[in-house]
Amino acid sequence: MQVSFYSFLIWAILFSQSVSAKVLVYEYGQEGDGDNHGELVTQIACRNLDADCETVYSKDLSRDDLIEMQDKLEPGDVVNMSFVFQRPEELNVSPHVRMYNRGNGKKNLQEKYEEDLYNFNEDLALFNKVISEEKETLFVSASGNGYLIFGMSTPGVPLDLYYVYPAFLHSSNKVTVAALDTNYVDVDSKTDYRLTEYSNYSINHVDIAAPVEFSDEGSSLEGTSFAAPFVSRVSKKIMKRFDLVPDEVKSILLRSAFIENLEAAYKYTLEYNNEVDSSFIRRIEETSKKKVRDQLRENHADIMLVKSGGALVEDVASKCSEIYAEAKGVMTINQACLMAHESELGADDERQTLLNKFWKLRQIN
Repeated sequence: MQVSFYSFLIWAILFSQSVSAKVLVYEYGQEGDGDNHGELVTQIACRNLDADCETVYSKDLSRDDLIEMQDKLEPGDVVNMSFVFQRPEELNVSPHVRMYNRGNGKKNLQEKYEEDLYNFNEDLALFNKVISEEKETLFVSASGNGYLIFGMSTPGVPLDLYYVYPAFLHSSNKVTVAALDTNYVDVDSKTDYRLTEYSNYSINHVDIAAPVEFSDEGSSLEGTSFAAPFVSRVSKKIMKRFDLVPDEVKSILLRSAFIENLEAAYKYTLEYNNEVDSSFIRRIEETSKKKVRDQLRENHADIMLVKSGGALVEDVASKCSEIYAEAKGVMTINQACLMAHESELGADDERQTLLNKFWKLRQIN
């Protein structure tokens, strides 16, 4: 078959784009400022990865920095965002502490709150705009580690009640990641998965949970910052190897999670969706006594895990991608991932039926 020079040129351009597609670690801060957060995130995102990697630092995530990052993007890129910012809390302060000393003068606390809220909403809108414009790029964000209240961080919180960005932004090309407790994760047997105490979670705003890996030097790490790049790396692998687009990758990731007690997970997710305020999950969240709450979380770890979609299993994601890529147009992602659960985790017909019901319940597209 003859190929015209024009057709060959188009093919060459498309091929060069796919080859140059990369993982881009978008990092809050400055390189060389003594904080090696960005370096550690990049280590995980790019570990044993047959693709280009780049770390882009932004001192304050300004509009100019975000646009500069956007200009670097090409079809097939994965952007890792291991940072969160939270919505300013409305102030309710007594009159004698209403003045806030800042810089050269004093600013009313209410004025400062309104200014911070305006900046937060501006930043939120800008991130949302970039993500929605770059549909050929997959964005992966950390769910965050608790919530800052008066300068102190809480244990993990539900993002339905405590808003942080870009974690709670929704898009078909964006994935939000919670952190698995590495003290309980058994990668070989795929059992005993649970969330860390510090990880934020949400049935509605968190897509998947992933392990926190070690640094290249073998030191242990802590934080959803180091769970997100695991998902970025897995995403890039399957996107490149099987020629998938971001929304296909997200759909596969969400169907590649493992929850040991799936029957209980389905039951309590259904209850949460139907009557959130009186649900068992909410009762655990709102139990005021820490010891009681911690014991409930311990006794029902499998139920708590459902709030973040389950534990990502890379083997399932890879097998699902392989099956789907070979039968695209004939088989759906749903069917391919059910086969992957059977192949990699031994899921029988009963569990596959329950998996299918659970995915529909979580409204996974």
